[in-house]
Amino acid sequence: MLASNEILNSLGLAFEVEDIPGSEPRLDSKGRRVANYGATTIPDLALYSHQAETADLILSGENVLLTSGTASGKTEAACLGILAKNGITAKVPCQVVFLYPTKALANDQWQRLGKYFYGYSTCRFDADNPKRKSEVSCSEIVLTNPQMLIEHLKFSTPFATFLNNIRFLVIDEVHLYSSFQWSLLLSYFNLMRKKGVTPQVILLSATLGNPKHVCEVACSWLKRPFIHVEGKTVAAPARRYRITDQVEDPVTLLKRLIGIYSEDEGSTLVFLPYRSLADSLYNSVGSLNNRRVVRHHGSLGIDERQEAENSLKQGEARVCLTCKTLQQGIDVGKISRVVHVGLPETVAEFWQREGRKGRLPKQKQAESVLMSNGNWDRAILRSSERYQKFISMPTEATALPVRSMAATLFDGFYCAIYDLPLEDETLRVATKLGWLKSSIDFTDYMMGDSLPSRIEPTLNGEKLFQNLSFYGFGRVPLFYEGNVLDEMSYSEAVRAGLPGCILQVDGSPYVVGGWSKYPAVPDPDLKIYLRSPENSAYANIADEIGKGIIFSRVRFDTQAVFVNKLHGAFSEVRLRPDTVNIYRATENKPRKIRWHPVKPVPELPLYTNCFGYEAKVATEEECELAVHVLVHAMREEFSIPLNNYVHIIAADGFDNKILLYESSWGDTHLLLRADRLLACALNLLDAPTDELILPRCNQTFEGEFDKKTITRIMTEMISEMTMESQVRG
Repeated sequence: MLASNEILNSLGLAFEVEDIPGSEPRLDSKGRRVANYGATTIPDLALYSHQAETADLILSGENVLLTSGTASGKTEAACLGILAKNGITAKVPCQVVFLYPTKALANDQWQRLGKYFYGYSTCRFDADNPKRKSEVSCSEIVLTNPQMLIEHLKFSTPFATFLNNIRFLVIDEVHLYSSFQWSLLLSYFNLMRKKGVTPQVILLSATLGNPKHVCEVACSWLKRPFIHVEGKTVAAPARRYRITDQVEDPVTLLKRLIGIYSEDEGSTLVFLPYRSLADSLYNSVGSLNNRRVVRHHGSLGIDERQEAENSLKQGEARVCLTCKTLQQGIDVGKISRVVHVGLPETVAEFWQREGRKGRLPKQKQAESVLMSNGNWDRAILRSSERYQKFISMPTEATALPVRSMAATLFDGFYCAIYDLPLEDETLRVATKLGWLKSSIDFTDYMMGDSLPSRIEPTLNGEKLFQNLSFYGFGRVPLFYEGNVLDEMSYSEAVRAGLPGCILQVDGSPYVVGGWSKYPAVPDPDLKIYLRSPENSAYANIADEIGKGIIFSRVRFDTQAVFVNKLHGAFSEVRLRPDTVNIYRATENKPRKIRWHPVKPVPELPLYTNCFGYEAKVATEEECELAVHVLVHAMREEFSIPLNNYVHIIAADGFDNKILLYESSWGDTHLLLRADRLLACALNLLDAPTDELILPRCNQTFEGEFDKKTITRIMTEMISEMTMESQVRG
């Protein structure tokens, strides 16, 4: 295996080296092995203690949350427990659903699970295998993803019928799911409980930040306890090389590194920030290396992804260019090296990437290379203190909602359509929003003494329910020259995707040309049309847009910001955009270079947990700084992901309205405590400005600010956010 220190030295790069010891969990003290749990078609290996403990709990009928590091056998532990339990109740159909967050992971696990469940009928059911709908009803083991579960639960399909009879539900990589996504999963638990279906649930994660909280909330929804089992990671000793130089031409450097690593005996995973860069590097370097360089990301067809995985497993490919699809526990053979091109925003994602290398028992050494991709990670990587602070932070918390409105409304739609019992609070809120209505059922009236009513969705309610996916209410496709490039959430479109806005889609710049309609609720027929900057009103600054120097922000009319609180923090927010402002990034702070009014549109709706505050006698820049420091403090003190909150500032001179809202309809504000949050925020604000690292902020804050004003804004906002948590806590 080539040593990267020699390579980086030869390229004239400054770097620092960190030696990391290997790790392995302890073996089971009772000496139990695979065969003890009825698995006879796989090698009879000795079990780690966390594997045996998990299998025993499943065998005894418990719900389990297993948190254990990468390559530590979490899937094996779940399978052994299910096999042992099913061996005792062999006359009852097995019927297991394994949920995976990505198609690539499901495909990889399908091959592995086929060995464990040899003789059982298995089916992989996802968008790559839609023809298998007919196979689901006669299968015992189904591998799928949460989107398929939610989509088929909405309608009467063979898979929905299968879900009504499952005995085991295994959810892998649970740390990846947002509060909104957990709302829908928990709503599924609740609906199944109403139908009398109570599957045994096994949750698996390598990097979950708050397992105790997850167990408590999951228990409150299932009405059955969860037991937490913890294990360690499996990893070979490694070296981590942190490039401290500012790389002027990262693409050229990557091409040289890929060329060198493609001749190495071990395989390298290169994690890139966007797919278009992976394609560009593959087309310029991969074609010259006789399949020693491959690519793997979600935009590729299943055949090319599987070919890349097989090539890595067989040792033919030496370099794989990827983005996110290989971050999870896919078996791609002997990975000796991981290259990070830019740091991810979450610490959990960083450790997932790191966990791809050095996983095999016979590997004696592995290594990582870290290089920057933007101002934020450059500021971290060039400072040993900042870097150590980043990697030592606890992994992000997963805030399972105690009673989420996303779950409440999904539950209401489902119960109204399928005539299941409906909670009063669900009916009250959904009726107030105009999403459900009661209508007289005269057939029932003729048969009884009272005047009953039937609950059913309104037209807007039906549109919302149709447009509900596991990824949010209102996913909006982005069209360019007749093709769908990507999609964005409806709330993101309202905040940053209006006509005239500049968007970076997979690393390439576009200008929003228009919307197909301005709907009263998130509408499945809504489309956003993009233009090339060269073919827009910004043609003379197209080159700067391409380099990311030019960006846009939507300004909202302060007189047309309406917040209607419906239940706790959950609110209906209506906004009227005023102008799109165009900024040029400079060394000190962004400078507005032009603006244009947004054509008259009706008030646009958002539905989320929202916290509003009127900042009197404060500049827009002071409001921006207050919000960014506050969000950063929530991450540092309570491990809340940085992307969990977004904000809108409706500016009007020195009287501004700040709306801080949860992007995923979650309940993460319930994790907050006012005194700790304010202390952390003030500590961040007191740091020198060059040490204030705010990753989600596309501006730098330099010079003197009125800290008294910023402190006042943060104090009032914290009071608004934590009031609900104190009432419900």
